[in-house]
Amino acid sequence: MRLHLHRFHLPLLVALLAAPFPCAAAGKAYDMGHVQVVGKDAQGEELAGDPARIELEMGEKSLPMPEILPEAPDRETRTLEEKPFVADQRPKKDEVSVFFGAGTRGATEFRAQGKGTYQGYSGELSLSREAKDGYRSTVEDTRTQLAGKVTTSGEGSYQLTVSGALGSDQFAQRGARSNPTPDAGIEDDSRAFTVKGNSTLSDGAFFTAYAQVDAATREITNPRANFSEEQELLSTSVGAEYRRSLKPRLTGRLGLDLQRDSVEFSTGSDQRFTKRTASLLGDFEMGEKTFLTAGFRDHTLMEESRFSPMIRLDHRWGKPWQFILSYEEDLGNDSLRRTYLPRRYVPYAPLRASHERRTSGTLNYRAANGNLLGAELFSVREDDAIEFLDAWDPGKGLLTSTFRFAANAKRTGLRLSGTFKLDENFSLTAAGTFQDPTDDATGRRLSYEAKRLLDVGLNYREGPLHVDFTRHAASDRVAYIPTARVDPGDYSRSDLVFRYDFKAHLRAYLKVRDLYDEAQSLRFNVPEEGRVTLAGLEANF
Repeated sequence: MRLHLHRFHLPLLVALLAAPFPCAAAGKAYDMGHVQVVGKDAQGEELAGDPARIELEMGEKSLPMPEILPEAPDRETRTLEEKPFVADQRPKKDEVSVFFGAGTRGATEFRAQGKGTYQGYSGELSLSREAKDGYRSTVEDTRTQLAGKVTTSGEGSYQLTVSGALGSDQFAQRGARSNPTPDAGIEDDSRAFTVKGNSTLSDGAFFTAYAQVDAATREITNPRANFSEEQELLSTSVGAEYRRSLKPRLTGRLGLDLQRDSVEFSTGSDQRFTKRTASLLGDFEMGEKTFLTAGFRDHTLMEESRFSPMIRLDHRWGKPWQFILSYEEDLGNDSLRRTYLPRRYVPYAPLRASHERRTSGTLNYRAANGNLLGAELFSVREDDAIEFLDAWDPGKGLLTSTFRFAANAKRTGLRLSGTFKLDENFSLTAAGTFQDPTDDATGRRLSYEAKRLLDVGLNYREGPLHVDFTRHAASDRVAYIPTARVDPGDYSRSDLVFRYDFKAHLRAYLKVRDLYDEAQSLRFNVPEEGRVTLAGLEANF
């Protein structure tokens, strides 16, 4: 094995130098017309079987709070499993893989996965468990999940996918430094089931549909304060879209999505809503390099109803350049799981719909060697946007994450992103956002929303050695406790994985979460455990 250190030092230095900069959530992969949403609630269709994937820590670190420019969840692909930042580069084939790792702070991880095909069916099944000692808490962090997926297709005319997952997640509910909660914890039991399919009809029209059920039970306890509360979540959604060629350069699209969410608290409160979205769109080929999608959408959510235009102009001049101009509206605050069941305790408060308007202009460039670079100017305006605050509840002995509504939230700024192949061994993925999240009604900064964000990913491959490095940072934030404005500090975290293939079917890995032991300020005045290191082996058959 030849390891050229100068190749490693240069890209790693780029990532380290980027560390102090404010950051951006890496949320989009530009592919000259195809935008892949990779938000915090976007889920991968593939089961993650590679231990070299850098996955965020269990507990509160797993979901930075709150979401920056939240994306609507993709209801066709949302599951219980987070989509990792580093993609699995192994070829898809029939195989069984098992890995086990152990490390500091009592951390262990285990996963067994199998995938294969039989008479036109392809399936995947995985069982995973992660655990580690509680940090300043008697509550251990554990996560267990069983997930499976079966896909079949017929003669190229239809495809059907059925997937499901069962999961249990337990983590400590941390308090402030001056008010620790060593016995407080949260336990989530989740179930998800999805059926989706598409078919090309005999007249050439295309039809796609899906149905999904997402259920969860949460129990929050603090024995020291004699507090216990349960929450029951049920979310069901169905949708369909019909596409048909109307003219040689015009395709019509008719869609309908229905969603029903409910959450009940054992204390007696509950929240329910129904959301309906109907769309009538047309795809126009205005020329060999210009494409237009335009039409109307009708939304209803709770007491709100909106009829709005939708437009997306995609123009490509020359081979490497692409320009996209888009405008669309939606009714937000439409996920009770994200509102009431994030990885922290959110007490009941009545919810209302928000109204979102998003305008953006994007310029993309694809170099001859495959490198991609994108720049997007965006403006997001949202009436009644959710803004999370921290508050200490002495009766429950818990640090709560309450929310209020920003009457006229505005997020405008610039997002830069790109993927680059630095040489035959190194690749770099980076995204940065520079924005100004404020409430125009009051002139107040939005709580916990950063002005500058950065995500960097470095991948090194040479022979049997694989190295993955990622860094996330969020700078220039404010928080409210619950009305007093405080400085929560900048938040940054880096993760590193080394993997070495001894043989074609055996590999060893070393995973370091929070490499620089710096991720200490996700929430104001709330301590976090810092660096965790794991080493393990994986076998593939």
